[in-house]
Amino acid sequence: MSLGPAKMGFNRNQSLGVQIAEGLECTITTPTQSDKSLTTNFLQSVARTANASPAANVPFRADIAGQTFIFQHDRSGGEAYVMLKAGK
Repeated sequence: MSLGPAKMGFNRNQSLGVQIAEGLECTITTPTQSDKSLTTNFLQSVARTANASPAANVPFRADIAGQTFIFQHDRSGGEAYVMLKAGK
């Protein structure tokens, strides 16, 4: 579904959501997961993509394709994986 410059969508049972503001932000949401290593796994995946050392905590800044992004994993009331384009 399009909401002006942003887009969002959910799977059929609404357990997975994606919100995109093109060129600015991407957020993926899921129900709460019991796996305590999710943040570490997320940061390791970002670090591999950015050819950087994994961060120990969020938020985490990384350069990908010549642009700087801030990554966050919020576990309050579910899982939210966030990628924000950093300002100049």
